[in-house]
Amino acid sequence: MPRGLAIFDFDCTLTKFHVWGRFRKAPLQEVLIDADTFVDAQAFKDFVAKARRSDLEVAIATFGRRDVVNKALEFALGERHNVTISTPADHVDPRFDFPQPLEDAPPRCAEGSDILGDKNAQIAVLCEKFGVSVQDASLADDDPNNIQKAVENGVGYVEHTLRGCDAACLRRILRHFDRQIE
Repeated sequence: MPRGLAIFDFDCTLTKFHVWGRFRKAPLQEVLIDADTFVDAQAFKDFVAKARRSDLEVAIATFGRRDVVNKALEFALGERHNVTISTPADHVDPRFDFPQPLEDAPPRCAEGSDILGDKNAQIAVLCEKFGVSVQDASLADDDPNNIQKAVENGVGYVEHTLRGCDAACLRRILRHFDRQIE
């Protein structure tokens, strides 16, 4: 099991602009992803390599589209990036009360929605997947609500990325995890 989990928002955290806002439901081939999409694609690539050498996992928790995030990660990290992507579609829509036993699968949240309210449900599932406690996770996000709720939920380190997650931000996240083993 990894010793920690670095979780990143996508839109306006790893990217310079709100990709979901610009492309919404456009066909994937029409979604332009290039170096200018990212705050710093090379720094993120270097971060992922260093994190993995340090026994850390990396994941994305986005309210946007999995296919778009995957396309961006393939651009930045290569086709076999092995970064888990969490979207609202991974979660049952909390607006409904479902009878038990449920014969059909309950409806999922829509990608591109903020039905979950914050990233805590996604963080919890990601931590469970990797066998990491919430205290051993970090979250980098541009949304102050997601940051506040993550702090309230006990996430070990948060980075509010007002201008995106640049190289300095990525270094701070790695330093946080390095201090944990000192």
